[in-house]
Amino acid sequence: MKKITCGDSDNKIIEHFRNEYSADSEASNEILDLVHKQVTKGLVVPTEDTIALEQDGTMIVINLCGGHKVNETLGRVLTSLLAARFGASVAMEIDPYRIKLELPRVFNAERIKELLMTTSPDHIEPIIEMTLKNTMLLKWKMVHVARKFGALSRDMDYDRISMKKLLEVFERTPMYDEAVREIFHDKLDIERAKEVLENIQNGLMKIVTQPSSPIGEAGFLGGRELMLLRGLTAQ
Repeated sequence: MKKITCGDSDNKIIEHFRNEYSADSEASNEILDLVHKQVTKGLVVPTEDTIALEQDGTMIVINLCGGHKVNETLGRVLTSLLAARFGASVAMEIDPYRIKLELPRVFNAERIKELLMTTSPDHIEPIIEMTLKNTMLLKWKMVHVARKFGALSRDMDYDRISMKKLLEVFERTPMYDEAVREIFHDKLDIERAKEVLENIQNGLMKIVTQPSSPIGEAGFLGGRELMLLRGLTAQ
């Protein structure tokens, strides 16, 4: 971004970018085009130490260069807290650069910033453990582990298995613990997410709020998930 504002040519910027990140010409040009559009609109470009919160009605995009696992972790914490606060489901999409939240009603982006500034890093793990029971992710993982242990037939129809029944049978068993462990290992990064929250709260990472932007509107790859309201009270 500094190279754009300093007036470097596009070719020079692309050459530097390709050397730095081993990106091909098509990807480099697309990224440069997005940044040009962002700068032209007078909007902040998200970086490793700057988070851009953007609002468009009931949709909020958190532009955070945290990587897929960190964004998944923080996204799940935020959707859990917001679902408890709204008393309604909150939808989430994530990719390595953004967390997109679809809320049941308008909620000022400054209040999302407040959540990031005040949620204790030590609360990340217990919040996720508590709310995993509300997710299809845990259901899928529990069925997978139970089949691996031989506790469920591989021919059993996944769609006909209720989450409530799975928890009644397997909660507080080694199979349940293994399912949670695999989710934490494969999907999340608790320790790095804690570091990000600490950096936000210590002022090492800056949060700005702004309107919807070209970078914020770029595509999502992570899929959409609803956080249901069960077992978590508003803070």
